[in-house]
Amino acid sequence: MNKFVMLLVVISTNMSLGQNHPVSASLVTMLGADTIMVDTYTITNNHLHGKAFIRLFENHVREYDIIFNRSGSIARYVISAMNPNNSSLPLKPATDYFPLHTEMIWANDTAYFTIIEARGREAKRNWPAPSIDFVAGWVPLFPLMDWTHRRLIRSGKSTLSNLKTTNTWGVTDISIRNISQDTLIFGGPFIDFSKIILEQDSAIAAINGIGSAYNFLIMKTSPLDVDLMSRRMSKKSALVVPSPRDLTVFNIHNNKIAIEYGRPFARGRKIFGGVVPYDSLWRTGANEPTLISLEKNIRIGNSMIPKGRYSLYSVPMKKRWILIFSNDLESWPTIPDRT
Repeated sequence: MNKFVMLLVVISTNMSLGQNHPVSASLVTMLGADTIMVDTYTITNNHLHGKAFIRLFENHVREYDIIFNRSGSIARYVISAMNPNNSSLPLKPATDYFPLHTEMIWANDTAYFTIIEARGREAKRNWPAPSIDFVAGWVPLFPLMDWTHRRLIRSGKSTLSNLKTTNTWGVTDISIRNISQDTLIFGGPFIDFSKIILEQDSAIAAINGIGSAYNFLIMKTSPLDVDLMSRRMSKKSALVVPSPRDLTVFNIHNNKIAIEYGRPFARGRKIFGGVVPYDSLWRTGANEPTLISLEKNIRIGNSMIPKGRYSLYSVPMKKRWILIFSNDLESWPTIPDRT
């Protein structure tokens, strides 16, 4: 499918915080022409609760509950993976891409994590953090963008900086800022930046993550029945790995070269100048870093690249590309070691 048409009714909501009556909405997330998530959530005072049907890796329901501090940062959150056909039952996972249960408690400038992994093993992690404001990972908690937008409005400022996001493996900086009357920029080095599109009354209408680490398009709608959507949509196969890992090996002048990369699918999208913006750093693939192994030294132009293993980045341009060979094989691809 190269094209898709999606008509959604956008419901404006009361944007004030501290209200006693709940505000509910849904976010429908698209990856190209594929609907990959339907997330319905409710905000009441300092509490965000929601449930999402997710098609990535394996069909499952994610139920979450978040309590906020008076400042608006996260005091505690709990996320559980549930059965897509009966969300009152825990998921019996067929993969190990995501945990069954995650709990975070923030106290004393520290984020304390308890994680029940897919195979049932419990893990604990602690990270220094002056605050926790967003939850990233394979599939972020996108309703937290709505909450953070409300915090921005309440602050009366045009920018909230020094916010923090976590994926349970660390804590990095994010921010949210106005760039025009109807557009916000949300994100940071780890998750890149997404555009939040606003209605005339400042309510969120859509989130455009094209060009970010996620490349999602998200539309906000009136509340949808996640359990009903889950039972219907789970009849279709999940997108087990949207960009599967691949390996290419070839020989040039008796020099064996191997490239291991996440193989992107266009899914009806414009890639260069769209999903991959021109003149910006790209991981030269999808998901984890692209790795290149050189059996012998190679020369590219006037540059000599010693034999060995590197992560490979690039800066696509309309008429030429820049290639970057890095000794850092571990960093998340959006924040390579520039040295």
